[in-house]
Amino acid sequence: MTTAYSYKRFSSAKQASGDSLRRQTEAAEKYCQDNGLTLSAETFNDLGVSAFDRSNVTGDAALAQFIEACEKGFIQAGSYLIVESLDRLSRATVEDALMQLLTLIRQHQITVVTLLDNRVYQSPVNTTDLIISITIMERAHDESATKRYRSKASWSAKRNPDIETKKIKNCPFWLRLNSATNTYELVPDKAAVVKRVFQLSVDGLGGARIAQTLNSENVKPPKAKAWGKSSIMAILSSDSVIGHFQHKEIIDGKYQPVGEVITDYFPPAIDKQLFHLSRSRIKQRKIKTVGRSSDRFTNVFNNLAKCRKCGSAMTYSKKKANQSYLTCTKKLTKQCDNKAVPYRKLERFIFQQYLRPAFFEDVNKLATPALTPVESVEVLQAELEATTATLDAVLASIGTNTNDAITNRIQQLSENITDLNQRIENHAETSAEAKAKSIHASFREAYDFTLDCFNSQRAASELYRDRVKLNRILQQTFDKFELLHIGNDVHLYTDQYDYTYFKNQWVIGLNPSIRTIEDKAKYPSLV
Repeated sequence: MTTAYSYKRFSSAKQASGDSLRRQTEAAEKYCQDNGLTLSAETFNDLGVSAFDRSNVTGDAALAQFIEACEKGFIQAGSYLIVESLDRLSRATVEDALMQLLTLIRQHQITVVTLLDNRVYQSPVNTTDLIISITIMERAHDESATKRYRSKASWSAKRNPDIETKKIKNCPFWLRLNSATNTYELVPDKAAVVKRVFQLSVDGLGGARIAQTLNSENVKPPKAKAWGKSSIMAILSSDSVIGHFQHKEIIDGKYQPVGEVITDYFPPAIDKQLFHLSRSRIKQRKIKTVGRSSDRFTNVFNNLAKCRKCGSAMTYSKKKANQSYLTCTKKLTKQCDNKAVPYRKLERFIFQQYLRPAFFEDVNKLATPALTPVESVEVLQAELEATTATLDAVLASIGTNTNDAITNRIQQLSENITDLNQRIENHAETSAEAKAKSIHASFREAYDFTLDCFNSQRAASELYRDRVKLNRILQQTFDKFELLHIGNDVHLYTDQYDYTYFKNQWVIGLNPSIRTIEDKAKYPSLV
């Protein structure tokens, strides 16, 4: 007996869970019984797959597999393919749909049966059947195109902030739709989680560490059982947190942005400074990797300490139970003879020099949690990059078609770019004004924070977070941090001062030949 194969397609999961599947299955079984065909146990089902964009004939789709099986000879010529109607096979353009049907009939010698109208398509093709099939294909394509247009128009209206269209309830988890006022509003406790995620990012933690921190604090994620790196990065990369909305559609199997970003569509969960600063820090971490992960972030001089002799990075190593060192990476391959520097000596530098009020006043650039001018320039740079990218996207999308609205938008973006460039140029004045302000109150906060970074009694997650932040502060404080270990002398060269480790003390500018406390007294200007 001739074998028949059943193909069923649903464009939505709702259709698949309803009566459609049972109806198509029973109809195929009855047709085979009435016409002496053997219905194969191997069925081809595309559930939730579109035939309008030809998704059912690409990749791993069931119809694509059926066609491939015909091409490879696994399905014999003369077999039947039973479908409910032609629009189950394709809702693409008439040309594409007809070519697909003729390929099955003529090239692979498959007889196609449509159950709704009890029509049989086989080679040689009957002219009347061909005309009817073209009519059905055209109607199916037009219906799908109309539905898609209406759907796009509906979504476009719902995301337009200037018209009174009912907005969608599907919004970011930190928001909810107030049906009475047709406006979005923040969910306070969830918005607080978003703000904390961004603050941890600014402090120096990556996505995985932020997820661990939230999980250790029993902060519940919106859907999953626990926070993961991907969910954290999705928040950090979303413009929705500052109120923006970007419509996306599936193009070539991937979600792609469509149209221009709508600003001020949602109420912002965080301010723009925190958002852009986070993006700046993420870029910095991509350039300067944190290195090997640990539960304590042991080396607070990571990505900072360099070899004075060859300029290579100094890497952390633990040679004995209680002794660790910073070693030139080239020394490890015997390309440099700079001796390893005991790590405990560098920790003493933090307490003996870095935490002095005079030093703090001279070089500490991150005195308070508030955004300083040094951080503000990062925000301006990030905002400039984002605005420039938006302008490029607008210019790339318009082609030769322009109107007053597009022209005005281009002019607005150009003016914003000019303004941002001017503000960056004015940063030197802002920085000078900020430096003139008193910092005595903030020194106490910075001092206590630094001490906490060396308190081993604290929770591991908190200690890790703060040591990462201290590492970032040190990188901002020192443009140069070079180590040299010759004989018994350890020297540290920074952009502000040169130091020597002398009798368990770090002193400024002390020459290695000065060996005694009495000699130090003779050279007070060097101490």
